[in-house]
Amino acid sequence: MKKVLVLLGLFLAIGLNAQTSNNCEKLKKENSDLKAKIIALQQDTSFLREKLAYFDKINSNNLFSVASFSSQFDIKVLSCVGDRGAQTVKFEYTIHHKKVNQKVFVQSDKSNAFDEIGNTFSVKEMQLGTYLHPSYALFVIPTDLSVRGSILFRGVIGGTNAFKLIQFEVSTEDADGGEHSIKGMVDIRNLKIDWL
Repeated sequence: MKKVLVLLGLFLAIGLNAQTSNNCEKLKKENSDLKAKIIALQQDTSFLREKLAYFDKINSNNLFSVASFSSQFDIKVLSCVGDRGAQTVKFEYTIHHKKVNQKVFVQSDKSNAFDEIGNTFSVKEMQLGTYLHPSYALFVIPTDLSVRGSILFRGVIGGTNAFKLIQFEVSTEDADGGEHSIKGMVDIRNLKIDWL
């Protein structure tokens, strides 16, 4: 009887040892997988924190204001990026309206940027939609759609941190030649320049 009990105990010990080995191997593999996932999550978290810090910096340092030429047109700032080598700054925006299709005209001789110490910068080229030209931008903007535009200012040196004022004149009329024309100045104030 003792032999049976010893053999039974031995079989149980071997079985438990084999089961424990299997469990240990599974736990080691799960542990390794979890460590890899933790590292990936830490990297993702670092990336997201960097992006949040960048956008917080932009938002806190770039408290600009936009005054549209008309309450019927919405102007939104997209970016203001400087190129040190070319000594230019590209200001990008969208224009949106809910009127009938509008022919929109922006003229370079009525567009300027002013820096923090009073320097004035003229336009090198303008774009509205697909139309790119040195002296004006003309584009038909459909109802309830935003169209991207840009103004490239010349002669801006890298030490210029912000534009105190960007001004440009916009005139519109119904695309079919109607009599509903609007003309006025857009003012964007205190716009930080992001240099490349």
